[in-house]
Amino acid sequence: MREFSTEHARQCLDAIGLDVRDIKVVQNEKRADLLATFQQETYIVEAKNRSAHTGWLELVQMARSKGAGTHSRDVQPWNALSSMIQVAYAQLIATPAPSNAFRILWVVAPHGDADFVLECLKIRFFGLARLVVIQDSETPPVARDCFHYGRSEFERTPHLDAVILGNIEAGQLLLNCLSKNKDQFKKSYLYKWLHRANAVVDPEEKEADGKAFLIPIDIEGGRNPQANWQYLKQTYGVKTSVMRKNAFYGPMSIEMEEPGTDSTPLI
Repeated sequence: MREFSTEHARQCLDAIGLDVRDIKVVQNEKRADLLATFQQETYIVEAKNRSAHTGWLELVQMARSKGAGTHSRDVQPWNALSSMIQVAYAQLIATPAPSNAFRILWVVAPHGDADFVLECLKIRFFGLARLVVIQDSETPPVARDCFHYGRSEFERTPHLDAVILGNIEAGQLLLNCLSKNKDQFKKSYLYKWLHRANAVVDPEEKEADGKAFLIPIDIEGGRNPQANWQYLKQTYGVKTSVMRKNAFYGPMSIEMEEPGTDSTPLI
């Protein structure tokens, strides 16, 4: 029986027209989960479930026991995310495939903490930061995302072409613009299909459209707050400050009664 993440990937890829098959397990060897094809294109897919953050689980338990609970936390990745990514990457690159095959990591979070978990993954993959942008004294400050502001997992995974992050209802493709196959992947059926559905995050495209900043991974002085600030000022003519992203939650336990049944506490 397939894991939920593998079945989720299989059904989604099959629904948009790809031929999807399981990759045979080889004892004592690393292998990805799925092989998907479309005409002459080949995709190697490793699928992972991403569980809820422990803070969320504690909050749900509190609400169940006390009737309600609130919790505030910074939207920042934790170290276990990097460990999961590196394990998946090792499986992807160890899987035999044609030299032009695309390698995809598929991560699904099928729970009530999905928004938080997937946002943390996006931050970790892209080295993403949200900045307050000051242009001049007459223009109100605005907020804008900056790719590669911090160290990113995509720097450590040059053979990973893209990541698909999803919950039960929707998903989003994160393009690795540091991938060796970037240009070829952007011509692929999967990229084009998801791009038409407005489900692609492409740092270079967002920067070209004026919707985000993009810092090169090899800027002079190395990436640190001071070097980043100087690069953004020289390149875009703006002054910036990093915003703190915070998420607030307030679950409540509600008694639901139906005729002929006992009341059941639900979150």
